Amino acid sequence: MNFKELMELARFRPVAVECLPLAEDWEAYPERGMRMHVTGGTVQHDDVGKLQVDFTAFEEFNRPLESANYNGPGGKPITAREYGDYKVIDTVYVDPTQDISGYVQLLDGGAQVLLAEFSALPTPRPSYVSWLEARLVELRQRPAS
Repeated sequence: MNFKELMELARFRPVAVECLPLAEDWEAYPERGMRMHVTGGTVQHDDVGKLQVDFTAFEEFNRPLESANYNGPGGKPITAREYGDYKVIDTVYVDPTQDISGYVQLLDGGAQVLLAEFSALPTPRPSYVSWLEARLVELRQRPAS
């Protein structure tokens, strides 16, 4: 699948994806392991596409994956969020003909169901990873049927 096909798929409903190593080549917020919804996109030229993305559902999941790759006051390393360059809804420039493998992978429905369940918890809530670990321990303690 290429980015143009992903954009077309997202016209019908948001597509949840996880960023792979090549996503770090984008001049944008996403880093390896981060998740986002692709909500659409447009092809500007043969080799320029604007991928519309939304991080809203994955804020807590993505936060621990943010790298301090910006220079703050006194040269102190800070994250894009701390620098003020983080946008919950953003545009990522891509080559529309480029294959998506290496950049993003589609998430299965199970991961989206877990994230929705976590998001529904009252605040304050544990980190997403802590919550997942607790769920796993709980499942392992159940007697086998």
